[in-house]
Amino acid sequence: MSSEQLVLEKILSTGINGVKKSDLKREFSSFDLDQTLGSLVNDGKVCVDKKGSAYYCWTPETYLKYLNNV
Repeated sequence: MSSEQLVLEKILSTGINGVKKSDLKREFSSFDLDQTLGSLVNDGKVCVDKKGSAYYCWTPETYLKYLNNV
Protein backbone atom coordinates (compact mmCIF):
# COMPACT_ATOMS: atom_id res chain seq x y z
CA MET A 1 0.00 0.00 0.00
CA SER A 2 1.41 3.42 -0.92
CA SER A 3 1.90 6.23 1.58
CA GLU A 4 -0.99 8.16 0.00
CA GLN A 5 -3.32 5.19 0.41
CA LEU A 6 -2.30 4.70 4.05
CA VAL A 7 -2.90 8.35 4.92
CA LEU A 8 -6.19 8.45 3.02
CA GLU A 9 -7.44 5.32 4.79
CA LYS A 10 -6.64 6.89 8.19
CA ILE A 11 -8.41 10.15 7.25
CA LEU A 12 -11.44 8.22 5.97
CA SER A 13 -11.65 6.28 9.23
CA THR A 14 -11.98 9.46 11.33
CA GLY A 15 -15.19 10.67 9.67
CA ILE A 16 -16.67 14.09 10.38
CA ASN A 17 -14.28 14.83 13.27
CA GLY A 18 -11.23 14.75 11.04
CA VAL A 19 -7.76 13.88 12.24
CA LYS A 20 -5.09 16.19 13.60
CA LYS A 21 -2.18 16.66 11.25
CA SER A 22 0.19 16.25 14.22
CA ASP A 23 -1.37 12.85 14.98
CA LEU A 24 -0.79 11.81 11.38
CA LYS A 25 2.85 12.94 11.64
CA ARG A 26 3.34 10.78 14.73
CA GLU A 27 1.73 7.74 13.13
CA PHE A 28 3.39 8.08 9.72
CA SER A 29 6.92 9.12 10.62
CA SER A 30 8.52 6.76 8.07
CA PHE A 31 7.81 9.10 5.11
CA ASP A 32 7.38 12.81 4.35
CA LEU A 33 3.78 13.45 5.43
CA ASP A 34 3.74 17.06 4.18
CA GLN A 35 4.60 15.94 0.66
CA THR A 36 2.01 13.14 0.78
CA LEU A 37 -0.73 15.47 2.11
CA GLY A 38 0.20 18.08 -0.49
CA SER A 39 -0.27 15.52 -3.23
CA LEU A 40 -3.62 14.39 -1.81
CA VAL A 41 -4.81 18.00 -1.49
CA ASN A 42 -3.77 18.78 -5.08
CA ASP A 43 -5.67 15.70 -6.28
CA GLY A 44 -8.79 16.86 -4.40
CA LYS A 45 -8.86 13.81 -2.13
CA VAL A 46 -8.16 15.61 1.15
CA CYS A 47 -9.01 18.98 2.75
CA VAL A 48 -6.80 20.56 5.42
CA ASP A 49 -8.09 23.39 7.60
CA LYS A 50 -7.41 24.95 10.98
CA LYS A 51 -9.77 23.88 13.76
CA GLY A 52 -8.99 25.74 16.96
CA SER A 53 -5.22 25.91 17.20
CA ALA A 54 -4.45 22.76 15.20
CA TYR A 55 -4.67 21.70 11.57
CA TYR A 56 -7.08 18.87 10.76
CA CYS A 57 -7.54 16.69 7.68
CA TRP A 58 -10.80 15.43 6.16
CA THR A 59 -12.06 13.98 2.93
CA PRO A 60 -14.03 16.57 0.91
CA GLU A 61 -17.35 14.89 1.77
CA THR A 62 -16.72 14.78 5.51
CA TYR A 63 -15.31 18.32 5.48
CA LEU A 64 -18.58 19.64 4.05
CA LYS A 65 -20.51 17.75 6.74
CA TYR A 66 -18.22 19.22 9.39
CA LEU A 67 -18.81 22.75 8.04
CA ASN A 68 -22.57 22.23 8.06
CA ASN A 69 -22.47 21.16 11.73
CA VAL A 70 -20.25 23.96 13.03
